[in-house]
Amino acid sequence: TVVSANPNRGTVTGGGTYPEGSVIFIEANANEGYEFASWGDGNTDNPREITVTSDAIYVASFSEISHVTNYTITVVSANPNHGTVTGGGTYPEGSVIFIEANANEGYEFASWDDGNTDNPRQITVTADAIYVASFSEISHVTNYTITVVSANPNRGTVTGGGTYPEGSVIFIEANANEGYEFASWDDGNTDNPRQITVTSDATYIASFDPTEGIAEVAVPEISIFPNPTTDNLNITSSEEISEIEIVNALGQVVYRMEVNADNAVCDVEGLTAGVYVVRIRTLQRTEPVEVSLSKGAAVEQRKFVKE
Repeated sequence: TVVSANPNRGTVTGGGTYPEGSVIFIEANANEGYEFASWGDGNTDNPREITVTSDAIYVASFSEISHVTNYTITVVSANPNHGTVTGGGTYPEGSVIFIEANANEGYEFASWDDGNTDNPRQITVTADAIYVASFSEISHVTNYTITVVSANPNRGTVTGGGTYPEGSVIFIEANANEGYEFASWDDGNTDNPRQITVTSDATYIASFDPTEGIAEVAVPEISIFPNPTTDNLNITSSEEISEIEIVNALGQVVYRMEVNADNAVCDVEGLTAGVYVVRIRTLQRTEPVEVSLSKGAAVEQRKFVKE
């Protein structure tokens, strides 16, 4: 005997009279809105195979199908020229999904319209919802070169030069050699270390003075003009000039000439506009106490602008 626990929920087939040992099938058929749950003995096979060994009753139970609600998740870009989005669609209530914003070249994801900045973003579907992705333009960072030099490398050295993004805050420092002390930077600033906010290419020259009790070598009187210049740079010195070098903001020697006179004219017309340092190597006529390089040579450095 095969019966339904509730005929309003479903029907059954397969009952009847059979010879002992017969193998038969019984089946439960749910009505609309319901689904088969189990037989009275807990078995959930459907159809179910039975070997007939005695009279028997099988009762099929049915349960109501829960109504699943679907919701629509809409994902849009605030500006399709800035970026696109994925993940929108219709999903059953309770689904866990991901939505994602994909920025176009030159832009970056900023946030969703509710302020959330997760990307990809996990969503639990509980209702119809709209998510709008905003993008912002990537700012173009400009790098500038900070050149730091010593007016006289025999008196001291410097650190802190390099190439940095605009707006960077860096420190430059002058380190005096034994017998000398830092005096000032070429713009008169005496901070050491010195904090610099990078806003453009710039050159800083550190000067050093002898400490008390150290004999000072007479420093050549050197003039460079015109400054700024567009073509020729004139250099005069109270001591004989042996060699001139011009160094760019990257520390590269871009011009060199031997002189062996107390004046020189450098043709800088071919140099790119910018700030340069000119190294002037002189041969002192008096016996030096402080020696730069070899053979009594002294080195002085000056800054000039090529327009």
